[in-house]
Amino acid sequence: MSYDILAFDPVTVVDADFPAWWEVQSQWPEDHSYDNPEVTTASLRAFYDELIQAFPPMNGPGAPAEDAWRSDAALESRLSDYSIGTSLIYGAFAWSQAGTARATFTALAAKHGVAAALVSDDGSILRPTETRPQIVCLCGSARFVEEFRAVNRDLTLAGAIVVAPAELEHAGGQNTDEQKAALGVLHLAKIDLADRILVVNPGGYIGESTRREIRYAQQTGKPVEYTEALDGVVTP
Repeated sequence: MSYDILAFDPVTVVDADFPAWWEVQSQWPEDHSYDNPEVTTASLRAFYDELIQAFPPMNGPGAPAEDAWRSDAALESRLSDYSIGTSLIYGAFAWSQAGTARATFTALAAKHGVAAALVSDDGSILRPTETRPQIVCLCGSARFVEEFRAVNRDLTLAGAIVVAPAELEHAGGQNTDEQKAALGVLHLAKIDLADRILVVNPGGYIGESTRREIRYAQQTGKPVEYTEALDGVVTP
């Protein structure tokens, strides 16, 4: 089972007609190979070229050699299956990558002016606007410094504004209890600024302070996503 999301040319169909349009498109009726980005629009092609830097295709142009991904578990987990039409790109990602894939996909869609349909979520459609880039707040344990840096880099390159926990403890010594409390309040303010929350949770780990942040985000109506799929619902 995969985590699926669709990018499409926003002028192709209005939201009210999307279900009927997608029912036809999902039969893949076009007479061409669906792994060739040259068949799609310039905006979708630019979107795809950046997306595959983070999530390479399993097949077709740009796919890594088999010996490369078989010797690299991290690369293998990011391999994704794409179907490319004249006005759409359908991506199927590993569930373990769902949170990062969704955040990267939607940020790149906004950057390149294409629409996104959250097929494996609630089916909602995100259309490009002329406003600022999406703001994503990262939450998670301070122990995952390298993972935070990697996610921050991927989202920033995708065109998102990223706010994340400070790395002060790693710049010289432990923080005092007062400093920790102040940093906790400051991070809640970062959540207030964000459009969505991405929890960095390698191995599924979510600590107590992160649970408090998740609860706060949910109470303020912010969407909460995870870099690794959860076995069940998080109870903050």
